[in-house]
Amino acid sequence: MLWLRKHPVLTLGLRANPVHASFKRAISVKDVFVNRFPAYFGNNICGHLVRKAVRLIAVLGTKNSGKTSLVEYFVERFVRDGYRVAAVKHIHHRFTIDTENKDTWRMARRGAEIVASISPNELAIMFHKVENQWEYSLQKLLKILDDEGLDLVVFEGFHMLLGGRTDVYKIITVKNSDDAAMFLQTLKQPVLAIVNNSGQPIPEPSIPVFTFPPSDELYNYTRKAVQLSV
Repeated sequence: MLWLRKHPVLTLGLRANPVHASFKRAISVKDVFVNRFPAYFGNNICGHLVRKAVRLIAVLGTKNSGKTSLVEYFVERFVRDGYRVAAVKHIHHRFTIDTENKDTWRMARRGAEIVASISPNELAIMFHKVENQWEYSLQKLLKILDDEGLDLVVFEGFHMLLGGRTDVYKIITVKNSDDAAMFLQTLKQPVLAIVNNSGQPIPEPSIPVFTFPPSDELYNYTRKAVQLSV
């Protein structure tokens, strides 16, 4: 047995039978698996089966430009269409999701670098000792998420870390045309769209411009742009 995908459950086997007639011709792993199950497998075949790469979308914009609302919309719509989605938020100031004087907080206070809690409905893992290690923390998170068989990770923020990455699709939320110009000057492609929250027209002939509230048109455009099929 070569490979098992955890969710949805799909078990595939490939055994070599030297006397089987069909085995005499060259049948690649891609022929057997990728072409028959395109929703589950990508095209990166290097001697073993490789799951299709997770798509990364960063929603970037200035404060109060609608980033969170757009991330909420994307998460809801992609999940509704059956995709497995993770959402990641950038917090600029010091922050902990832990609660002071609770057991996990006390464990961390005593020096535990990683504290985890497991309940019937949630698994929470808190990494400590990562003061100002933004890039390390992000890469660590991506490594963890890579094992989950996700289709999509939607980021809110991370302009400095993700803006220059060519493997991240960017969507800009703006309050005025100056915001749009600033982001377009600093971001590397692929930049998919601008979502205008100003209430005023923003002429930008080089990139599609949508408006708030987010619409089916924006969702369908984004889904096709990141090459996810229904």
